[in-house]
Amino acid sequence: WIDETWLQISKSHFVLQEYKDATDKFKFVVNFYKGDKSSYEAKIWLSKLHVINRDFADAKILLKELEDLLEQQAEAKNDKDGAKKKKPRSKRARKRARKNAKKEKKEAPDEFPKKLMDDFYLANANFALAKDSLNGAAENIEKALEFKINSKRKARLYFILGQIYQRLGNSGKAVENYSNCLKKNASYEMQFYAKINRALASGAASGEKLKKGLMKMLKDEKNLEFKDQIYFALANIAFNEGDKDLGLD
Repeated sequence: WIDETWLQISKSHFVLQEYKDATDKFKFVVNFYKGDKSSYEAKIWLSKLHVINRDFADAKILLKELEDLLEQQAEAKNDKDGAKKKKPRSKRARKRARKNAKKEKKEAPDEFPKKLMDDFYLANANFALAKDSLNGAAENIEKALEFKINSKRKARLYFILGQIYQRLGNSGKAVENYSNCLKKNASYEMQFYAKINRALASGAASGEKLKKGLMKMLKDEKNLEFKDQIYFALANIAFNEGDKDLGLD
């Protein structure tokens, strides 16, 4: 459990924004526990630190190392599956094969944990966003969503995807992801902004339905402090529909 303890200490420094201490301790885990699954997680966190410090070259190296590892392990698994079809016939050959398999397993690095796959793709998305690669970020977030993630985190990822596609000018995908966010366990504030952004992204598409939803939000006392933004969203819909006077009003 010592490697896990070092990881927790490193993460604590990260959360406290003590980035120098976090970097030193994550590097310790990477170097001291080479080939251990703890080192893979430490590399993911280190890549985030490098992005924060604008050390993009170092972040790219770490993420590439993890990507290469995943490819190698996938290839090894395919080779192993293929080798299963050809079992040794003699008793001696089978015994030797088992012995070799145990040796290889002992010497081989740990398999990359499935529970870290979403973190790996999100680290890549984080790197892509820092480099202003919106398409790359969207692609990696969508890959992360293929794995098991709790509903609250999924809501946030769908919201971010909605923002990315909105910036890319892909209204259809933006509306789709904001709608997905609303189906998940999002906070009230996130739900509000998902509705507003969905209305802004939609334009004339599904305008009537969204306008009714926004008008309903105006009547809700919980949205009192957000009324200006609701009217702003309604104005944008009006402009997109060509109704300049209503938009100005």
